[in-house]
Amino acid sequence: MTREEFKNTRFGNGMKVDYKGTIAKIVSVDFEEDLFGLLLKDNEQGDDYELTWVRCESCALANER
Repeated sequence: MTREEFKNTRFGNGMKVDYKGTIAKIVSVDFEEDLFGLLLKDNEQGDDYELTWVRCESCALANER
């Protein structure tokens, strides 16, 4: 997603992005820095989740909600 697309997107509850082949839930957005706060698995077993901040250019909006 380009920074221009990010700035023109209306974000809402339940939105997801594709980040490195993983569909991740957007839990926060930093509009000043064009960042997504994503909920990603913290370990390979998938037991825990952590908030990970990523640049919008590293993601694509996912079609599933």
